[in-house]
Amino acid sequence: MTLFDIVKKNMKGNIQNYLLYFLSLIISVVIFYTFVSLQDTTEIQERAESFEIIHSIIIQASIILVLFVGIFIWYSNSFFTKRRKKEVGLYALLGIRKKTIGRMLFYENLILGFIALLIGILLGALFSRLFAMILLKLLDSPMDVGFHISVDAIVYTSIVFALIIILTSIQAYRLIYQFKLITLFQAEKQGEQVPKPSLPLAILSIIMLLGSAWIVYEPLTDEAMANLGLFSLFTINGTYLLFRSVIVYLLKIIQNKKTYYYKGINLIGTAQILHRIKGNTLTLTIISLLSAAALTAFYMGYSEYYNIKKNAMNHSPFSYLHISKNKASDQQIKQMIQQDRQHPTLSQVDIPVIQVNGNISGLGYIPYGYSANKTPVRILSSHTYNQITKALNRKGTLHLAGNQAAMIRPNSDQTDSEYVGHKITVQGDQTLTFVRLFEDRVINWSDPDFYIMVSEERFKELAKLTKPFLYKAYRVTNQENAKVTSNQLLQLAAKQNITMSTFYLDYRKNLEAAGLDLFLLGFLGIIFVVATGSIIYFKQLMEAHLDQERYRMIRKIGASKKEITTTIAKQTLFVYLLPLVIGILHSTLIFTIIYPMGEVFTVTILVSILVYGVIYFLYYLLSVYSYNKIVNT
Repeated sequence: MTLFDIVKKNMKGNIQNYLLYFLSLIISVVIFYTFVSLQDTTEIQERAESFEIIHSIIIQASIILVLFVGIFIWYSNSFFTKRRKKEVGLYALLGIRKKTIGRMLFYENLILGFIALLIGILLGALFSRLFAMILLKLLDSPMDVGFHISVDAIVYTSIVFALIIILTSIQAYRLIYQFKLITLFQAEKQGEQVPKPSLPLAILSIIMLLGSAWIVYEPLTDEAMANLGLFSLFTINGTYLLFRSVIVYLLKIIQNKKTYYYKGINLIGTAQILHRIKGNTLTLTIISLLSAAALTAFYMGYSEYYNIKKNAMNHSPFSYLHISKNKASDQQIKQMIQQDRQHPTLSQVDIPVIQVNGNISGLGYIPYGYSANKTPVRILSSHTYNQITKALNRKGTLHLAGNQAAMIRPNSDQTDSEYVGHKITVQGDQTLTFVRLFEDRVINWSDPDFYIMVSEERFKELAKLTKPFLYKAYRVTNQENAKVTSNQLLQLAAKQNITMSTFYLDYRKNLEAAGLDLFLLGFLGIIFVVATGSIIYFKQLMEAHLDQERYRMIRKIGASKKEITTTIAKQTLFVYLLPLVIGILHSTLIFTIIYPMGEVFTVTILVSILVYGVIYFLYYLLSVYSYNKIVNT
């Protein structure tokens, strides 16, 4: 029997163990190939308004994917090497040289990896058209995409995964040189100590997790990122201690409940979890945190995509807005807008604006890059503001007198109390006191986004000192589809050096950014859930092989197969359900920190949790089936 005959025999004998790892590797290759091939898809290049940004984001996502997949494959490989220590020790005991055993393990991993790479590239080529259509759908573009094979994607995918496969194969080769023969045979006896519960650590865990929740609802600082950092610190350490101490305490409490513990063979399942919780603490912690990160990312991606039009309308409330240069240019722009019969004009308004330098040191917000005592401030009259709200079909009117002023919120992190009642100084000695703060913009965004409304009388006084400039604003129907007119106006503005902004351009940029984010986060989420589910599955398989002899003895003393199956189902459910529930709780709290104003979309969260839960449930069923087949047949 040659070395390759042994390799083939081993691969056939371990087909069940290798299958999920093999499928996970194929999925990773397919998704990576898809990401890279999107850069060469002609239809995306032609229909995306900002393809260079899309190209850059895809490259960044590919790098993240490679790092995560590399760690996952390396981690998964370590499970298989540990699982095969006894087998490797038996080969050594039979007199096979270490070099030969190492080559055998190297070839097994290499063959398996390259078969997965080949299948993954073939499937990626077949499904890349489907993925391109999904992305175009998210970009609200025609979905007709021709079939093509990206040579660059094949080359890049082959190089990246070949390196990963070779490195993991070398890891397998080194197994025989890392351990003594006696260690290889005693691997199954390691890590079986029952952890001792620590009351101080359990209390500290609860304090940290409650503290993370407290930060969400009672922020310690006014900065969202600072609160997120504190939340992360408390959450990571609290989660680790939760598995390390709190869960152990709960299991000990279950042991003390004699009516449950000695019912059937519940003591077996509880004892199994207790014996393994110490070795699984780090894994369960990482999976809980990864689940939280994946769910949060998807929440944010979907919420951003869901709010595209709302965000674009807040950023650009008018379909077209330009600064008046001269009557000829104004008339040319107006005719171009009116000639678009598919998008008739709903309203048009002239907006005189005064720009002065103001002293805003009395406010809590200073625009980045500007001095507090010399910040550009744009002022318009309350009468003009009311005309704008009418043109935008908004409710409410503004009435101001004397030194009273109102303001459009420039920064969402600031509260009303940081503006209302505070004063600023403009034109050196003109003091204005804020009495109202509005959420929605009335003029398309510009930097710095500092817009103030004053009374008509005060505006006229300021206009005598500083001549106003004039905005020409138009609102049209179906503005999100006005591509042709928007492009024509922007080209004209560029030629004549006119400051121009359009709703369509902002909308498309937001749509492409949000659509691409949702696409990438969706597929990265799939990789995360497949990887974390696979890791739990691999650990369950490894533990099943370690438990074969124990369950054989349990059957001999009278336990039925049904009772053993029930016990396996319960202890496996604990391993899958606990990190999932903790991940869901963490992700919901993180999302609440990022969107503190009640912008948590219940449907988004429920759908995300449902998808994640279904995938984990499938892994759970597979784990119960495989575990039961190993120990209960």
